[in-house]
Amino acid sequence: MPISGLVLSLTNDAVMDDLVVRLSTDPRIDVGTPHGKRLPVVLDTADSAEDRELWRWIRSQPGVCYVDVSFIHFDEPRPGGVGRLQEPSSQENDQA
Repeated sequence: MPISGLVLSLTNDAVMDDLVVRLSTDPRIDVGTPHGKRLPVVLDTADSAEDRELWRWIRSQPGVCYVDVSFIHFDEPRPGGVGRLQEPSSQENDQA
């Protein structure tokens, strides 16, 4: 389940209220407190494909000119544990 922390930069303040309403209707999006023409949001999606589609939709919204990434976490299981941190074996601990 990808979790993305984003900051949206808007073309002007006038589009902020409408954008907040549109984003807030989607349960996968948590909308933060606006700061000038910037709006923090967190996306929580089921998989990478859904995350990409939601990003595309957000970028297509009127008034959104940039999407800055502040955080992304992929909490998806990987086959055989590849890519996961593993505890060192006792033999590795003895060598340290």
